[in-house]
Amino acid sequence: MSTLNGNGRVNGHHNRLKPDFDPMAPDRPVPHNLDAERCILSAMLIDNDVIAELRGDLAPKHFFRAAHEKMYRAILMLHARGEKVDGVTLAQELEHMGWFDGCGGDDGLADVANAAPHALHARAHADIVIGMAQKRALIEFHAQNLRQAWDPTVRIEPLLERSREALSQIDKGLKPIETGEDDAFLARLEYWPKPIDEPGWYGLAGEFVRAIDPFTEADPAAILVQLLTAMGNFCGRRPHWRVEASRHHLNLFMCVVGRTSKARKGTSFNHVGKLLTALDVEYAEGRLLSGISSGEGLIVEVADDINSGGAITPGIADKRLLWVEEEFANLLIIMAREGNTLGGVIRVAWDGKPMASRSKNRPVRSMKPHVSVIGHITFTELDGLMNNVQAANGFGNRFLWVCAERTKLLPEGKETPDELFDYFAKEFRHAREWADFELPGDGCLERSRDAAPLWRQIYHELSYSPPGMLGAITSRAEPQVMRIASIYALLDRDRYIRPAHLEAAYAVWRYCFDSARYIFGQAMGDPKSEKLLKALAAAGESGMTRTEIIRDVYQNHIPAPELDALLAKLIKGNLVILVEAAPQAGGKGKRSKVRVRLKDLPQTA
Repeated sequence: MSTLNGNGRVNGHHNRLKPDFDPMAPDRPVPHNLDAERCILSAMLIDNDVIAELRGDLAPKHFFRAAHEKMYRAILMLHARGEKVDGVTLAQELEHMGWFDGCGGDDGLADVANAAPHALHARAHADIVIGMAQKRALIEFHAQNLRQAWDPTVRIEPLLERSREALSQIDKGLKPIETGEDDAFLARLEYWPKPIDEPGWYGLAGEFVRAIDPFTEADPAAILVQLLTAMGNFCGRRPHWRVEASRHHLNLFMCVVGRTSKARKGTSFNHVGKLLTALDVEYAEGRLLSGISSGEGLIVEVADDINSGGAITPGIADKRLLWVEEEFANLLIIMAREGNTLGGVIRVAWDGKPMASRSKNRPVRSMKPHVSVIGHITFTELDGLMNNVQAANGFGNRFLWVCAERTKLLPEGKETPDELFDYFAKEFRHAREWADFELPGDGCLERSRDAAPLWRQIYHELSYSPPGMLGAITSRAEPQVMRIASIYALLDRDRYIRPAHLEAAYAVWRYCFDSARYIFGQAMGDPKSEKLLKALAAAGESGMTRTEIIRDVYQNHIPAPELDALLAKLIKGNLVILVEAAPQAGGKGKRSKVRVRLKDLPQTA
């Protein structure tokens, strides 16, 4: 018979308390139902309404077979973009994502497509798949719990709390094991930007994009924002607008982000490049550059004359520079190198302020640069290279971020008629000539009186900065919108920024903001902050004390001053609050503890 000794430990036959079987033994079948998984996917291909019906309950990780999980992810992506989901589009989507062969190719798709004769029992099959996933989660969790229970260093309180939370989640149909990947995927899916609203297609720019759309697979949004960027550069430095003592020119920085090389990012610029060639061959051949690798190299491309001891080294007469970097990942890699000045020079270039190199051997400067940047990158590259420092230091928030996807399939290809480019080149050339010779005064654009109320209305919304990396990356909303609106006015050859121009700019900005939300999500850009927020979300209304945070969240690996600084940042970001908990019963004379909890707690079912 087992007895307790004076230290509260069990004497005697310890092994009698151990389980007589291993729940994770390799010879035990893992709960799953592949027929039900195939029938769900088949039903979604038969009736797309099934996707909307099930996606709120059925997560990708509920699928046991990896190929089925990937197919479901691809189906969700197609559905989120409003595309018809069938066997053909699913195959194309899997190819784009590099998953086609891993899903069994044509045979794997046929196996799924022919699994169900109709879509009537999709909900029942989904319940089966979710139930099997719950069983797997329960087995895995209890296997982990058993191992931890036998560890004498593990405290019972967090073990019991984690057990209660896990069982609660299982009861709700959720997986208690790590679901961060699914959460991030579904959140990103939810935020895929909607098409640019109708006002964004205003005027000459919108007409051009719509005219070439039947001839290209490229995303119209990517073409439009690149076109606006190119026209802001092509029309030069003279057109500008003022905010107090600051002078803003119409040079934009933007980056097209696609999932793979098949997102037609490069194709989207090719049409803009062809238009620029039709506009001005000399500009297209001499002022469109790529491959700049240093701050000094950028300044050299717009350098002024250099007077060295009476010897004049000619600079660049045309201060316009449209930097098109189709390998934007390389730029981010270069900027990360210690001592590289490119990031700082880029920030100055967006401001339109004088740029100068500190090099003793080759001093160079540019007093009136007019630099615009167009970049292309994939989501994977950006996730690995863009960090919170670059967002916060003013590099990332000088860019307009644009999600792009191939919008149609043109297997035979269609060549855009030269006559179309010639027609629009003539119209865009008039805007440049007007800016040079007819724009009154020193080229300052102004908002019209009837645009003032609209500007006041949207200014309040633009001034709001979301917390975390998204807020940092979109914090220049007001000047970005005004630069875009000014370009729309310029293309109208109008010195006044009117309501139509503001509405167009605001529509474009909304797409860029939604793209940034999709790309950067709600991340803080700081793993420690994100870890704490996740723990506080699990803690719910009760929150956590500083001691609990240090011990349970960071396992005593965070100094108290660092935690205080982190909490101050989260409080300032309006993410967490401090609450005073009531003293425990019998705790006479004891002070109540201050607890930290999320300001906006997640809604419970």
